[in-house]
Amino acid sequence: MLRFAIMIAAVGAFSCASRAAPPPPDGWHRIAPDGPRDEITLKAGGATGDRLFLAGSAGARKWLAFVDRHGKTTARTYGGGGIVAAAPTAGGGLVLGGHGEAGKPWLGEVDRDGALRWQLEPRTEVNGEIYSIIAVPGGAVAAGVHNPLAMGRTDGWLVAVGPDGAGAKMRWEKRLSEGSYAFFKAVLALPNGRLMALGAKKRDTYLGWIVTVDADGGDVREQVRASQQWEQLGPVVAGPGDTVYALGESSASQGLARSEGKALVERIGPDGARVWRAEIGERVVAAASPVATPEGVAFLAATVAGKDVGDLWLVRVSADGKRDEWAKLDAGAVMLDWVTQAGFLVPRTGGGLDVLLVRPAKGGPKGALEWRLAPAPGGEPPVYPGARRLCAQHVVGSGGSGHISFALYATADAFEEVAKFYRARFPAATGDDKEIDVKLPGDRAISIHRPGAGHPTCDVAPAATDRTVIVVSQMIR
Repeated sequence: MLRFAIMIAAVGAFSCASRAAPPPPDGWHRIAPDGPRDEITLKAGGATGDRLFLAGSAGARKWLAFVDRHGKTTARTYGGGGIVAAAPTAGGGLVLGGHGEAGKPWLGEVDRDGALRWQLEPRTEVNGEIYSIIAVPGGAVAAGVHNPLAMGRTDGWLVAVGPDGAGAKMRWEKRLSEGSYAFFKAVLALPNGRLMALGAKKRDTYLGWIVTVDADGGDVREQVRASQQWEQLGPVVAGPGDTVYALGESSASQGLARSEGKALVERIGPDGARVWRAEIGERVVAAASPVATPEGVAFLAATVAGKDVGDLWLVRVSADGKRDEWAKLDAGAVMLDWVTQAGFLVPRTGGGLDVLLVRPAKGGPKGALEWRLAPAPGGEPPVYPGARRLCAQHVVGSGGSGHISFALYATADAFEEVAKFYRARFPAATGDDKEIDVKLPGDRAISIHRPGAGHPTCDVAPAATDRTVIVVSQMIR
């Protein structure tokens, strides 16, 4: 199992600190700590109601900060331990999962002011870890891993908790394994009232694993994905209707070091059955923060850029799984141990997406954090009206220079008409009467060709009546 964190030396316990500072010219807002030296490990972030949140630990204490979009920060600590997972509640608060002072699993809920409504450390035989949590009527359901007394195995763990008078109680728990190693990375409530958990189970290697249970943890149904290489599923997000999009990672080997592989995206039904599956990208070491969009699903991914550092990308995948678009984020070189906490994708009120980026503050005070919220880049370059999509493919550039994603379109309209359409929109376009080239930000490009004249090919060829081929491509370095 892979665990990631942003380790940031911080000053202070953030005990109900509240401040608003004007943003610097580059748009980065600062959270300046107070008090004695401490260390913050950031594990979760996103939006609840009209505010952003960041969560983790401050030294040996659970830490949570609410940030409005004007930069005002309210942060609290909640006793020993750390927060690992957080999810919004209907009232603008959060349900939280993590561990307590003694390392035992911990669950709780806070209101929109950050005040604890309830908390609980569920009883376990030895120990466990919470990786995902959701709010449900009557409390929360969390997913993770449970380590039983019997050595040589771990269980995928689901636990439901909720308030009980002045305290809280565990409503039910479910531990699932086959005498080997298993864990859950994500949990989701389905429209049919059931719960879905996703993770991995080890047979010859770790395989993608999907389990559904009813609202009381009963009627267990599971599916294990067949694969010849290491895979894990999670996180997950609900799409329109009963659509579910699951992210994951797939690589040739699994170990303590970050393994380069591909981002794994599945569209699945409420019973866990696969609708389609796509392995995309190259040198991917993390896929996280999924958000359903009208076009399909968007998420953040990290790719290896050099020794111990990576690049952060926004990836959009179409609802049919046949098209993916990558846009590099202005996050700089991110340490590979930080990648899943360096950015969070946030749905925008009224539609659209924002990206919440987090980094150690530049220029002090030592231990401060900076965050920036910006519109998510994206939107595939315009395709000529009426052009038919032929295919989408991924290839490796010459000499291993990078991964190239391209889509081919064809139209019966004359080359001159298509060239006129693109030249009007992109005055910097270059070319002649056989090929037009348009360079776009983010290593993207459009090229217009006469059929058979220097364009890539795929399994679907242009029709005999087609007079123009359009290539939309992107280099993923």
